[in-house]
Amino acid sequence: MPENSSFDVIISGAGLGGAACAIHLKESGLKIALIDKAVFPRDKICGGGLSDRATNALKRMPANAWENFLESCNYLHLEGISITSPKGETATLNCPVTYGYTVIRREFDAFLLKEALKSNNIKLFSIEKSVAYEYKNEEIIVHTNKQKIKARLLIIADGFNSLLARQTDIFEYKEKNAAVCVQTVFQNPSQKINEKNIELYYPSRCLPFYFWFFPLHDGSVNLGFGVKSNVLRKEKKHILEIYKELLNSDKHIQNKLSGMQQISEPQVALLPLQRLNKRFSAERIMIAGTAAMLVDPISGEGIGNAMLSGEFAANQTLKCFRENNFHASFMKNYDASLKKRLSSEFTRNRMLLELFNHEWLINIGVHKVIANNNFKIKIEEMLIKNTSRWKLVNPIFYI
Repeated sequence: MPENSSFDVIISGAGLGGAACAIHLKESGLKIALIDKAVFPRDKICGGGLSDRATNALKRMPANAWENFLESCNYLHLEGISITSPKGETATLNCPVTYGYTVIRREFDAFLLKEALKSNNIKLFSIEKSVAYEYKNEEIIVHTNKQKIKARLLIIADGFNSLLARQTDIFEYKEKNAAVCVQTVFQNPSQKINEKNIELYYPSRCLPFYFWFFPLHDGSVNLGFGVKSNVLRKEKKHILEIYKELLNSDKHIQNKLSGMQQISEPQVALLPLQRLNKRFSAERIMIAGTAAMLVDPISGEGIGNAMLSGEFAANQTLKCFRENNFHASFMKNYDASLKKRLSSEFTRNRMLLELFNHEWLINIGVHKVIANNNFKIKIEEMLIKNTSRWKLVNPIFYI
């Protein structure tokens, strides 16, 4: 197997976490190898919602990445979120700052990669799969299906099925912390859907998760839903069976999709939901994005968290080279940064997820938003300002 010349940093995975990391390093002068098994643009199972975390991550990127996004990407600027209870009542919350945009992931991911590759210091190795790594002297060598690439630091950002992450002693996955989701796209052939709210619908069968309806810039709708993996075991059915049954029997879903046609085949993915009680680094290694299982347990937020982890990995990379320190104890600064930003939020949202197992509580909460304007305003302020959200985990708050 041929061996390439040395790099300073290897980033395995050119998706959100890997591309974000590369963008933050592109003005550092470091020589970076960016490896990905795919050719971009490529499809990605996702609702495509950019929350304020994702948009703020874009705004912090160098070289006018935010302005470039606004100028060159297709997107829909959202106005709020609608929540439909199992009972069928719909409450609408106006919070455009929080639920900023929807995008098509194949386009958005390709945009981020293009931003990264504007630097001559970054070399892309596409259609190459990272299969293993080894330590040698003061370097780390990544074996792909084509060659060996060596560097002083490795950032693993090639998804939940990453072979490199699973080779480390810090990879930890528990099936009970996972959800399975289906995603597809619908479009009305006769008219464009003029909708600027995303909708989360909680049918009894999916609790504590939901159906999502995310409008896109071209008038189509990104539709999907998730269920906990143990629900599938209990029902002894494939998730596509449940998906088809809901489409054929649920009146709210049928009303939403009236006159629309499915224009893409349903795709299935596993969503690992993290507790943030583990490590994300080792000697000369950091794990970012979905490989680090940074999917929010209640919202399914993955885009913003992946981009944030890529940014934090880049910050730690600069510290490592500045101080010439790649030891595991020093790499833990990366772990601390992630936990400081996300741990409290993930803990709260896991508690909220448990509440959402109770159909009656969702029904009461949605009805209260509809009937009590002061309560509605309070929820909107929580979403926009990210304040007092711990109140949401107390069932008494909804009564």
